[in-house]
Amino acid sequence: MNAEQIIQSWHEPALNTLGSLLSARKANLRKINRPESNAMVLQQEFIESL
Repeated sequence: MNAEQIIQSWHEPALNTLGSLLSARKANLRKINRPESNAMVLQQEFIESL
């Protein structure tokens, strides 16, 4: 495995995890009629899910 493959093997799942966390946050904001642009994922939450 070369360096690029190693980085990609970590990068893709991390982006998928971040995307799913962000989608959940956006859904919560929609429920309470707040702008989705305010959605955020806490760094600690992201690290714990990896």
